[in-house]
Amino acid sequence: MTQENLRPTIEEFKARFAKTFRFSPYPVYDPETTYEQNDMVLWLSPMYQWGAYKALQENTDVLPSDTTYWKQDDTVNLNSFVMDSDIEEAMSEAAAWFPEHAPMVHDEYVTCFLLLTAHFLIKDWQASHQGLNASGSGGILLSRTAGKMSASYAVSTLLQQNPQWQALVDTWWGLKAMTMLARYNVGNVLGVQGAFTPY
Repeated sequence: MTQENLRPTIEEFKARFAKTFRFSPYPVYDPETTYEQNDMVLWLSPMYQWGAYKALQENTDVLPSDTTYWKQDDTVNLNSFVMDSDIEEAMSEAAAWFPEHAPMVHDEYVTCFLLLTAHFLIKDWQASHQGLNASGSGGILLSRTAGKMSASYAVSTLLQQNPQWQALVDTWWGLKAMTMLARYNVGNVLGVQGAFTPY
C-alpha cells in the first residue's frame, strides 16, 4: 500500500482536532447543488477572494456573483475559523516531510501525518496574519535573559545533525511528529514484505 493510499482525509483531521481548531460552519459553494433561501456558503471569487454568501431565493443554482440570488455577508469573519482549503494546503506541506518508502504501519503514518498537518496549519495561519511583513521562524531559542537572570538551553544532537528539523520544533504537534519521523532519517531503514508457508 502506497503512502498516498494511507493519507488521511480532511474529515479524519477534523475528527482528531475537533477540540483544537474551530472549523468552518459553512460549506464551500458547489455548482452541482441547489440552495434554498438563507443557505450560507463560502465562495472563492474570480479575483481569488473568499467570501460568505447567503441565498436570497429558493431553488438557487447560480454562482454567488449573481446579486439577484445571493448577498455577501460581510459580518462573517473568515479569519475566525479553519476552512477545508486551509487543511488541504497544510496536508500538501505535510506530505513533503515523509521519507520515501518509510516502512510505517497505517496507524503510525496517519497519526504522524495528522500531527504534521496541524503543525503546518498553525504556521500557515501565523504567516497569513503577519502578511508580507512575516519574517519566518526565529529558529531554536538558545538562551534567554530577563533583568539579571539568564538561562541557556542545550540543543539536541538530532537537531545539530539535522538542522531541517528546526522547522518542526515550535509547535507541540511538530515536535511529536519529529520524534516519530526521526528514526526513519537515521541510518538505513528498509521495510521488506514477506510471507511464510505453514507446515
